[in-house]
Amino acid sequence: MTALSNPMDQFQSRILGQIKENIHGLLPDEALKGLVERAVKEVFFDPQKLPKPGRWGGSTETIDGPSWFADEVGKQVRPLVEKHVADYLEANPQIVKDAVDAALDRDKVAVIMAYSIGTQLQSQMGNMVYGLVQELRNQPR
Repeated sequence: MTALSNPMDQFQSRILGQIKENIHGLLPDEALKGLVERAVKEVFFDPQKLPKPGRWGGSTETIDGPSWFADEVGKQVRPLVEKHVADYLEANPQIVKDAVDAALDRDKVAVIMAYSIGTQLQSQMGNMVYGLVQELRNQPR
C-alpha cells in the first residue's frame, strides 16, 4: 500500500502542495508537513470548544464538544438509524404497545394525581379571577 492510498494522506498532501506554492519555500518541507498534520488534526479530530450551557451572556467558559468529524458522521448516520428504528417498530408494533401499556400502568397514579392537581388549580384560579372581577365591579367610580 502506498503512502498516498489513504484519503487523509492524499488530503494532507494536497494542502501541503497548496501551502508550498503560496509561501514559495519559506518553510522547510518537514516543518510545513508538521504544520499541516497538526492543523488537520485540530480542525477535524480534536474536540470543539463550545460555550458552557446555562451561562448568561459574557461568559467565556467552554466545554469540549464532539470533533467536527464526529459531528459530521453523526449527521450522516442519524437518518439511517432513524429509518432502521422506524422499520423495526413498524414490523413489531406489539413491542410499542407493550411498552406504552407498561408505562401507563407504572405511572397511572402520577398521571391521575397530575390531572387532579391541574383541575384543582384551574378551579381555584377561576374563583380568584371571578372574585377580582366582582371586587372591581363593586368599587365606586
